[in-house]
Amino acid sequence: MNKQLIEKILFNAKTAKIAVVGDFCLDVYWFLNEISSEKSLETDLPTWPIAEQEYSLGGAGNVVNNLHALGCENIHVYGVVGTDPWGQKLMQNLYKLNVNCEGMVIQEQGWATPSYVKPYKNKNELNRIDFGNFNKLDTETLNCLLSL
Repeated sequence: MNKQLIEKILFNAKTAKIAVVGDFCLDVYWFLNEISSEKSLETDLPTWPIAEQEYSLGGAGNVVNNLHALGCENIHVYGVVGTDPWGQKLMQNLYKLNVNCEGMVIQEQGWATPSYVKPYKNKNELNRIDFGNFNKLDTETLNCLLSL
C-alpha cells in the first residue's frame, strides 16, 4: 500500500461506524512494595502491600483503545462482562473512551469478567492471576447478544 491510500483509509475510519465484537478483558497491574509488609495474623505469612494499581483494556478492549487513539469517533462494542469489580472497572475504561456500550451484556451468574492480574515486585513480573477461566456463556446472554 502506498502512503496516500493508508492516509485515506485512516481519515475515513474516523467517521465510520465501527463495531468491535469479542472477548473484552481487563489487564490489572499491581505494584508491590514490601517496605510496608507485615505478617498476616491468619496465616503467619508476609503480606503483599500494593503501592500502586493500574488498569487497562485488554483483548477486544485493546482494539477499541487503538481505534480511539487513531481518532475513530463512532465505536460500538459488543461483549460480555460479569457483575464483579473487574467488570465495573472495564466498563469505566470503555466509558472514558466515549464509545457506545449498549452492546455490552452483563451476565449475572457463571461469568467472571476476564481479567489478568499482573503483580510486580522490584520491577519483575510475578505469577499472573487469571479470572474468567471457567466462564460459561448462558443461553439468555447469547440470545441477548444476538438480538442487538
